[in-house]
Order: sequence, then C-alpha cells, then structure tokens
Amino acid sequence: MGSVLIISVIILGLLGILFGIGLYIASKKLAVEVDPRVEKITDLLPGANCGGCGNPGCAGFAEKLAQGEAEVDECPVCGAEAKKLICDVLGMEMKESEPNIAVIHCQKETSPPRFEYDGDKTCAAANIVNGGFTTCNFACLGFGDWR
Repeated sequence: MGSVLIISVIILGLLGILFGIGLYIASKKLAVEVDPRVEKITDLLPGANCGGCGNPGCAGFAEKLAQGEAEVDECPVCGAEAKKLICDVLGMEMKESEPNIAVIHCQKETSPPRFEYDGDKTCAAANIVNGGFTTCNFACLGFGDWR
C-alpha cells in the first residue's frame, strides 16, 4: 500500500516538472513583443477609458500613439502636462491647442416646453419629472446648473 502512494507521488512530481518545462518553452516561443513606449504612455494617460479619442480605451490609444496613427491632442481627458510628457516619450514636439469646453447656449430660448413646470428651478429637480419639460436636443433644461 505504501509503495503505491510513493509511486503516485513520484509520477505526479514528474508530470509537474514536465508540464512546467513545457509551459516555459511555450512562453518563450509564443511571447508577443510589446513596444516599451506603450506601457509608459499608458501610465501617463488618465486611465478614464472613456473612448472619447475613438479607441476602446487608454491602452488602445497608447498603441496608436506609439505607432504614429494618432495625435496626442485626440485625448479629451488628458491634461497639458501629461500630453507634454507623452510627447517626450514619443520624441516629438507638442503642438499648442485650445481646450474644448462644451457650452450649451440655448437656455430654453430655442426649445419649446412639453408641459408647464412649476417645481424647483434646478436641472436635477426638473429632470426627475418625466425626463424634463423641454424638447431641447441637447437635454438642456435651461436652468444653467450642471446637476
């Protein structure tokens, strides 16, 4: 009975060593080389993964930047300091650009009401009632607050 146990342990140990060697060889032979700049750029990006740049996330955007298929300014979330550091990693000069700021100018002048609203004069309160009282295409309720 004891010899069966010892033989089983030896066989399992040898199988473990064999599979370990196989995994080591496979990891070396099937390794995918990654541009080291991609990791540096990914660390410098904000990590919002918002898709605002048109890529599936910050890692995808970093790959496109490293390949020269995208511009640093395409990230709407990245700050000027981070953009400068990314340009340093890529060995290019940063272009100065104006930040994009969304502003809705209608303030209910161009959107007729769907019904009369007499509640609290904040967008948060007005939005609770049937999704707002105006027909504005930008979801503007006209009170000027951002909530």
